[in-house]
Amino acid sequence: MDIIKGLAVAAALVAAPAQAAKPPADVPVEMGMRIEGSLAIGSDGRINTLKIDKQDMIPEAVATLVRDTVQKWEFEPQLRDGVAVPTDTRMTVRVVARPGENETFNVHLVSAHFEAAKSDAERAADRRGRTVAPRYPGEVFRYGGQGTVYLALKVDRDGRVVDRVAEQVNLRSTGTPKQLEAFRNGLAKASLDAARKWRFPQSAEDAALDQPYRTLRVPVTFAIGDTPTDDLRHWRAYVPGPRSQIPWTTRADSAAFSPDLLSDGSATLAGDPNAPRLRTPLGS
Repeated sequence: MDIIKGLAVAAALVAAPAQAAKPPADVPVEMGMRIEGSLAIGSDGRINTLKIDKQDMIPEAVATLVRDTVQKWEFEPQLRDGVAVPTDTRMTVRVVARPGENETFNVHLVSAHFEAAKSDAERAADRRGRTVAPRYPGEVFRYGGQGTVYLALKVDRDGRVVDRVAEQVNLRSTGTPKQLEAFRNGLAKASLDAARKWRFPQSAEDAALDQPYRTLRVPVTFAIGDTPTDDLRHWRAYVPGPRSQIPWTTRADSAAFSPDLLSDGSATLAGDPNAPRLRTPLGS
């Protein structure tokens, strides 16, 4: 989908960090926006109802793209005692705008994540036990480095983090490729050092209760001053980082998933067996 450069995109560029205004030609700056909603899926895997959260706050062209794409989806039927049943799910999608020709932006829905709706108490439980906040690396702070580290954590039955990896680091600051690498390495190291002391106790409802370990994904954001960071329903400029493999797991994510769909501070079970899975292409 091509969209003429408009106020929403121009405003997002202005809101990006000052050093991101004129990035080097080899730095792949993107504009991204997360959109949340809910789906009612029939027993045949087709969508009966789509609801986009706070749709009036989203540019109409983007809302139309999401509606037109999502309504074509089909899911693998959810089974209960061997019988396909309807199911409800929360949905998060990421929309990305990349520069095109003649001052246009090519806008695509690039990834999606599905999970059961959570109460406020369950969301609070996702955050419990983490007692050590990462320290902002001094050298990264000094040069204005900002971004989000998407951690993958191997958590044992006692809730201890026994292994960890920075799956992806997206930056909201630009510079030379060497500077970007230093920013990513510094933010990742600070996050990984803090995560060693985090604890994630299991609950009786945990989908991985009978497994020797769980893999949790936890985004950690580093921001300076009042720089806007949350891209929920807002365009935000960022430099996407490469995605690393999680070395201890063989469970494949949905082809539609990417870590930057997740909210800062959340703890999300990777490969949740109860999450709906697309059986049609994501589309765009």
